[in-house]
Amino acid sequence: MTENKHTTTNQIASSEFVLLIPLDFSRHNRTYSYATEEYALGEQVSQLIETRKEKDLEAESAAAYAALLYRLSSEKQLLIGVQDAQGKDKPWLVQIEETHTFGSLKASLVQAVNDGSTSEQAHYDTRFSHRNTVQPTSEIISLQLLKLHGKWQFSIQYDRSLLEKTTVDRYAAYYQTLFTAALTDPAAHVAAIDLLTAEDRLVYEKMNATAGAYDRQQTIHGMIELAAAQHGERTAVSSIHGELTYRELNEQANQMANLLISKGVSKGDFVTIYMERSLELIVSLLGILKAGAAYVPLDPEHPEERNRYILQDTRSVFVLTKAKYEEQAKHQSEGLEQLKEIIVVEHIDYDRVEASNPNAQVAPDDLAYIIYTSGSTGRPKGALIAHEGVVNLGDTVRLDCEIGHEDILTQFATYSFDASVWDTIGALFYGAHLYLLSPEERVSVEEFASAIERTKTTIITILPTVFFNQLSAYLSDEGYKKLAGVKLITVAGEALYGEQVRAFQRKFKDSIAIVNVYGPTECTVCTTTHKISGYISDDLTNVPIGKPIQNYKVYIVNELNQLCPVHVHGEVLIETIGLAKGYLNQPEKTADAFVANPFGDGQIYKSGDIAKLLPDGTIEYVGRRDSQIKIRGHRIEIGEIEDSFSKIANVQNVAVICKKDAQEQNMLVGFFTSKDGKPLTTVTIKQELGDKLPSYFVPKWIVQLDEMPISPTGKIDRKKLHSYSYQEEQISVDYVAPQNGIQRMIAGAWAEALSLVHIGIHDDFFTIGGDSLGIIHILASLKPYYPELKINDLFQYKTIEAIAARIEQLAAEAPEQQETARHDGPALPLEELPAMRYKPEPSVSFEQQPKAVLLTGATGYLGGYLLYELLMQSDATIYCLVRPGTEPGEARLRSHLAYYFGDAAIPLMEGRVVAVEGNLEMPRLGLEEPQYQLLISSLDAIMHSAADVRHFGEEGQFARTNVNGTAYLLELAAASRQTVRFHHISTLGIPEDLALSGQWEAVVAAGELSPELRVESLYTNSKMEAEKLLYAAAEQGVPVSIYRAGNLSCHSVSGSFQRNIDSNAFYRMLKSMLLLGQAPEVTWDIDITPIDYAGQSIVSLALQPDTAGGVYHICNPEPLPYGTLMDMLRSNGYAIETSSPAAYTKWLLDKAILKNQEGVQLAIAQLEGDGAKDSAYRYSCERTSAALQHSGITCAAPNEQLIGNMLAYATSIGYFPQASERRPVR
Repeated sequence: MTENKHTTTNQIASSEFVLLIPLDFSRHNRTYSYATEEYALGEQVSQLIETRKEKDLEAESAAAYAALLYRLSSEKQLLIGVQDAQGKDKPWLVQIEETHTFGSLKASLVQAVNDGSTSEQAHYDTRFSHRNTVQPTSEIISLQLLKLHGKWQFSIQYDRSLLEKTTVDRYAAYYQTLFTAALTDPAAHVAAIDLLTAEDRLVYEKMNATAGAYDRQQTIHGMIELAAAQHGERTAVSSIHGELTYRELNEQANQMANLLISKGVSKGDFVTIYMERSLELIVSLLGILKAGAAYVPLDPEHPEERNRYILQDTRSVFVLTKAKYEEQAKHQSEGLEQLKEIIVVEHIDYDRVEASNPNAQVAPDDLAYIIYTSGSTGRPKGALIAHEGVVNLGDTVRLDCEIGHEDILTQFATYSFDASVWDTIGALFYGAHLYLLSPEERVSVEEFASAIERTKTTIITILPTVFFNQLSAYLSDEGYKKLAGVKLITVAGEALYGEQVRAFQRKFKDSIAIVNVYGPTECTVCTTTHKISGYISDDLTNVPIGKPIQNYKVYIVNELNQLCPVHVHGEVLIETIGLAKGYLNQPEKTADAFVANPFGDGQIYKSGDIAKLLPDGTIEYVGRRDSQIKIRGHRIEIGEIEDSFSKIANVQNVAVICKKDAQEQNMLVGFFTSKDGKPLTTVTIKQELGDKLPSYFVPKWIVQLDEMPISPTGKIDRKKLHSYSYQEEQISVDYVAPQNGIQRMIAGAWAEALSLVHIGIHDDFFTIGGDSLGIIHILASLKPYYPELKINDLFQYKTIEAIAARIEQLAAEAPEQQETARHDGPALPLEELPAMRYKPEPSVSFEQQPKAVLLTGATGYLGGYLLYELLMQSDATIYCLVRPGTEPGEARLRSHLAYYFGDAAIPLMEGRVVAVEGNLEMPRLGLEEPQYQLLISSLDAIMHSAADVRHFGEEGQFARTNVNGTAYLLELAAASRQTVRFHHISTLGIPEDLALSGQWEAVVAAGELSPELRVESLYTNSKMEAEKLLYAAAEQGVPVSIYRAGNLSCHSVSGSFQRNIDSNAFYRMLKSMLLLGQAPEVTWDIDITPIDYAGQSIVSLALQPDTAGGVYHICNPEPLPYGTLMDMLRSNGYAIETSSPAAYTKWLLDKAILKNQEGVQLAIAQLEGDGAKDSAYRYSCERTSAALQHSGITCAAPNEQLIGNMLAYATSIGYFPQASERRPVR
C-alpha cells in the first residue's frame, strides 16, 4: 500500500466498511450489550513473543487479527481501528491482495500507525489494541493482546446480541493458529493457512462419509432391462396419448437401437432427439443408449439459434424427430455435413426391425448423454455425462423418494434439462410408473392436480421452484383434495426459501414431504438433498440444500482451496464418480472447471456456487460466485429479501436483481407478480419490506409484471429481467409531459431525486418511488427559486401539476419580506396553562400506587425511559401496547430496554411487563376482544407516550395517530371497571407555536383551548387537538395529567441519544451548522432537557396522588441562550460564523455559492420553524419544579459538560462531523 493510497482512505466514511463476519443473530435487532472472553496463549507462542520487539509484536499480532477477519469474511478491504501508544485510534485500511502475506500485512500496519494522523472515522466495527484495554462503543468484535501477571494472553470483546460465546471461542482458536503462523512464517499467504479446528474437521468428515454400494458394471439401459425382466407387464410410462409396459418399452427401444446400429451408429456417436416430451422420446432415448451412442436432447420450443449451435457442436450423426417437427429439424440442421439422416419415428416400420436386446458392449464409463448449460456468459457448454454416475444416482433417488414398483411418478422437466434424468430413472430403474405430464398440465395448477388424481400419482418428481410456489398460491380447495395420494414432492432449479415452504405447508399441512435437490449438471443431476418431513420454523429463511448423496463429497473452500470453517462462505467443490468428462469442444472452460482434486485423487469440480457449512453437516446455498452483491458496504442477501417479499399479501413470484444506476452504483430492482393479477402499490411494498429489513435491503425499484419470465429449464429467467426497463414500469399510462417552465423545473428536481427520465405531471411522487428523503432533496432544489415553498406543500401536493399550481398561489399571496422586529428585554415565560377544569369524583383517591399501567410508545425514545422508570419507581404490572411485527413484541421491548440501559435492565421486566400487540389508530386499539376485556378489568392508569413525532408529513396520518389514538385510549379509560388515571405526554410546541402566531395571550385570557385554535405545524396542531379532547374529558371527571415535553436531548452523563438520531430536528439543526460553518444570528432561549430527567420526572409526577388535573412542563428550568450555545460549539473546535436570518437565508439559497450539500438539505428544512429563530419566549416549569421539590430529582444544567457529552456521543457514532474535519464542498 502506498502512502498516497493510505492517506486517501482516511477520508472514506467508516460506514462503507461493514464487518461481514458470520454472526449468530441478525444485525437488525442489535442491543450493543458486550461481553469479554480471555484466552491464554500457548507455550510455543509465548516463547516466540518474548523474542520480539514491542513494535514488531504489535504489528504481527495485528496482522494475525486482520488475517482472521479476512478468512471469516472474504472481504478484500477491511477497516480496523488500531490504538497507538498514546491510546489514540488510527484507521488501518487493510487491502488484501492476491499475494498478501503476514509480513506485508505487518508492514501495512506499521505504516498506518506511523501515519501521524489520528482517526477521522466515526466508529469502527472492529478494533485491535496491544496492551491497552478498549471500552467498546459500537464494535461487533475487538481483540486485545495483553500481558498479565507475566503471562501473555488475548481477550475478545464482542456484542452478545450478535455473537454467542461458542462462536467467539472458535474465532479465538482460529486466531491462535494464525498468530502462530504470523510469528513462525511471515512469508506465508494469509489464505493458505489450514484454519480448521478438530470440531470443524469432524463435521466435514461425517458429512462426506458417503461411500455406498452400487452395481459398478451396470449401465442406464441395463438397469431398465433388469426392471423389464421383473415387471414386464406393468406400466412403465404413460401420457394422455397412451402407455407402454416395461416389455413394450424395452422391445421398442431395442428396435430403435438395432435400427440405428444398422444405419451405422457407432459407439460414442452423438444422436439428437428433437421432439417434445412423449412416449416416443423415452423410446428414442433408451434406444440410443442401447446402441452405444450418447443422446443429445433438443426441445423444439427452444430458440433456433441455441438448437442449431448444439447440432453443430455435437456433430450429431442422426436426428430422431416426429413428423410435425421434420421441417423444423431439417431447417435447423442445414449445412451439417456429418449428419447422415433425420429419422421420423412415426415412419419406422418396427415389424422389420429385430426386438431383442442388442449387444453394443457399452461400459459404465461410456458417455450416456450431453446436456448444455447456459452459463453466465458466452456460448452454451455441453457437459459430457457417463452411465456410471447415473446408475449411482439411481440409489439416491430410490432412497430419498422411497420408491417402490407400486409408485406412480409424474415427469415435469423438459429432457434438455437434466432434472429429467432424475425423473426417468427414479421410475424406470425400479419398476414404477412414469407419467409424462401434458403441456397443459405443466402450466395450469388445476390441470396438474387433476392429472395427479387421475393417474393416482404418489411421488411428484422434480418440480421447478416457480411451479411449486404456484401450487401453494393458486390451487383451489378442490384441487388440493386431488393431491391426497401424494406422499412426496422433490423441488429443484432455484434457491428454496422458508416462506415458500411455509406457504405450501399452510395449505397442505405436513402430509407431503419435500425434498430440496441441488446439483450442477456437470456432476450428474444431483449433489446434495435435504428432506423436509415436518413443519419448518418461522425464522428459517433459506432451506438448506442438505448433505452429499451416495459417493459424493463436498468441500467448501477459499481461493487457495483451504477448507472454510463452519458458517464461513466459500466455493463449493464436488468430488464424485458422477463427474462429467468435461465440456465438449471447450478445453479452456473444461480446464477452469475440472481441476486436480486437492483432497484426493482424480479431478474435482469447481461449481462457482457459494455456500456455507452448518454445524450439523448440512449445507446452505448462498449464491453464485459471480453475483455477490454489496450496497453501501453491506453484503446483500438476495434470499432474505425475496423471502420477506414473498410474505407480503397477494404477492406470488418474486425475483430481486442488482443493476447499476446512472452513477454506476449498485442498486436493487424487485420484480413480482400478484396472485390475483391486481396491482399492488410500490409504496406499500417498500413500507412492508422496510418494516422487516434494513434500508439497504429494500429495492430502489419495485416492478409488477403480468407474468415472470421463465427459462426453458423452468427457472425464473433473471437474465431476461436484466433487460427489462424498470423505470418505464413506473410511468403512468396517462403520461402528460410538463407544460411550462415551473412544471419543467419541478420535473427536473424529481428526475434528479428519483433517477428517472420521463415524469408526467399527473404522476404521484410517492407512487413512482419517492420518499421523505426525496422530499428534502427536492425542496433543496426548488427553494432557491420558490422561497415560499414548504416541506408540507410537497407532502400535500403530490403531482407536478399540483405543486406548480401551489407555487403560483404562494407567489400571488406572498407578502413583502420584512425583517422581524426583535424582542427587547427578558424572555416571556410560557406557563403551565390553561388550567384544566378537572372535576374529580368525591370518592376517588389516588393514595394507592397503580397496580396495572398501560404504556404506549414503549419502543420509542422517551417511552423506553418511561418503561424503565415505571419498573424502578413502582411495583405495577406494565402492559405495553406495541405494533405487531416480525419479531415478538416482548423481544422488541427487551432489546429496546437493553439498548438504553444494558442487559442488567432485562431482569426487571420479568413478571412485570406484558407486550400487547395492537394498533393505536384502530377502534378498540385493534385488539381481540379477550385482550380488550383484560385491560378493562385490570388497568388503573394509562400513560400515553406514543405519537407520530415527525415535523412534516400528511395531516391525515398525524390525526390518525395523535388524535384518534388519544380518543380510543379515552374510550378504554371510560369503559374500565375502576377509575383510570390518564397521563398524556404532549409537547411544549403547543404554547410556543401559539405564542409565535400571536394566539397565546388569548388562550391565557380565556383559560381554554378553543375549538377554532390552529397552528401551522401539523405535528403540534395534532397534539393540540388531542389536548382539547383531554381538557374536555377532565371536565367530565376523568383524572387527566398532561406532561408537555420540551427539547428532549441526550442522557445527562453518557451523552447517548435515540437510535434514530437523524430524525431529531434539534440534532439536524446542529449538524447543518457544523457542516456549513454558518448559522443565523438570533435571540433565543433554548431548552435542552436531558432524557433521563424527563423519564424520572414524568413517572415521579404520575405516581404522586395529588397531580391529577395538572399541566406540567417537562423542560430544563435553566434555558441556554443561543449565543452561549454558539460559543460552546466554537470552544469544542467548530468554526461557526453567524449572520442575520435574512442574510443567512440569502446565502443558503444562493446556488452560485458552493456549499456542503448535506448541510444545505438539512438547513433548508430548518427554515420552516424547526431551526434557530428569534423568539421572545422561554418555557416555564414552576408547577413541575414545585411538585418535584422533595423527590430528589434534579435537572442537569446546560453547561459545557452537558454540551460536550452531547457532541462527543454524536461524533462517536458518526452523526456529527469531527471538529477537525473540513466541510468538503460537493
